[in-house]
Amino acid sequence: MTARRFAPGIIGVCLAVLVPIAIAAQGQGAAAPGRGNPNPLRTITKTIYTPKTEFYAVYRPYVVGQEGRLSAHLTHITDRFEAYPVNTNVTLRLTIGGMTIEKTATAERSGVFFFLFTPTAAGTGTATVTLMTPEGPERFVVENITVEPDLQTAIAHQAPAASNEGIVRFSKENGWDGRFATAAVGKVAMAPGKTATVAVPRGAVVDVDGQPNVYVQRDPEAFYLRPIKIGDGNDRYVVVTDGVREGDRIVTIGVEKLPRK
Repeated sequence: MTARRFAPGIIGVCLAVLVPIAIAAQGQGAAAPGRGNPNPLRTITKTIYTPKTEFYAVYRPYVVGQEGRLSAHLTHITDRFEAYPVNTNVTLRLTIGGMTIEKTATAERSGVFFFLFTPTAAGTGTATVTLMTPEGPERFVVENITVEPDLQTAIAHQAPAASNEGIVRFSKENGWDGRFATAAVGKVAMAPGKTATVAVPRGAVVDVDGQPNVYVQRDPEAFYLRPIKIGDGNDRYVVVTDGVREGDRIVTIGVEKLPRK
């Protein structure tokens, strides 16, 4: 068979057409299953404390007919923060209008439990997560759980994104894997007969360029390194005259583990 010869101009035209097609095909083939546009719905968090448990819920707005997820990060509060074990019984009851969904959690790892469900009706309601402990059940109620009729409505109704300026991040996993704890700022009397005043544990104070700071919690995985003014103290606590208020939650154990910026 006689081989055909093509003029250089024709070859150039063919290459100009085929190369972009090949590149496009490679790009399509490289896309991993499930990978695509980022989820346009921003995460929502809710934190609830009891004397023995930190409950930290992470979820996105829910949409009718689409599978949703609620993750519950459950921390046992002792002299440090510890993850609840994977065999812990954790359940969810989601009630929205006439719809009720009941689920038992799947453990992703110690301390992290999640629920998958597909809502069938739009509306606003509550999610109740029940944690079974040796001392009895603890219940955490997340109000104003919303299921939107469609994705466009969910995008339109979501709250503005929170600013991350000045945020220091520290994952729950890092906290559980080492000695770490947070606590609410309270009032302490520095000596018998003295008036109680806002104070923090000495171990919570971090020196940055000669300025005392504490890590103030925004949520259990996000903190602000905040300068404070201090006054008198004793061997355990130091008075804070500016920078934090009673009720602010700060890192009290493990400050050396957190980034400084």
